[in-house]
Amino acid sequence: MRHGVIEKKSPEKLAKSLEKLEAFFQKRKQELAYAAYEMKQVGAATETPKTEFNFIHSEVIPDRKSKFQAHIAQVTSLEQVEQALAQLKTDSKIAKATYNMVAYRIYVKEKKSYLEEGRDDGENEAGRRLLHLLQISKVEDAVVIVTRWHGGVHIGPDRFKHINECANEVIKIATEKGMIATTAVGSSELSGTKKKSKGKGKK
Repeated sequence: MRHGVIEKKSPEKLAKSLEKLEAFFQKRKQELAYAAYEMKQVGAATETPKTEFNFIHSEVIPDRKSKFQAHIAQVTSLEQVEQALAQLKTDSKIAKATYNMVAYRIYVKEKKSYLEEGRDDGENEAGRRLLHLLQISKVEDAVVIVTRWHGGVHIGPDRFKHINECANEVIKIATEKGMIATTAVGSSELSGTKKKSKGKGKK
């Protein structure tokens, strides 16, 4: 366009432009189709079959209207961690609990390292402490979930003691049954109970 006048392209130029545009879209279509194929292949290769998990559950620890219970299952991938959590939450009481704290530790042979994480689920600092317990216990290929039903009464740092106690209980049972490889620790070694929480003092 020059000075408000639209330039008219010759039929030859217009045809060339259309050919280039058609070639561009055809190439892009092929690229997208190939990318979709690759994603499908990767998904098929990495998809984890749905597994039925055999959980071990701790005794329920009551304290001032709150209740704590730990659960442990063997897992070998992040997908299985999510599947295990979903299976556990099919229990309506657990699904409706105030918190379901999660920690997992999976040994990755190819990298000779651990895939690990701790999730608070709203219970500040709990995930990190729970993961620390798995680390010092040398847990491999397992997920530990600690459920807390909050009774409305703040119990302060005692909540961390209960989280570690019931988690350590299921780790010991799972170790004795040969379900997971660990070096379970005694209650005096639960260093996570001695660390100060950076969150609220009472909860």
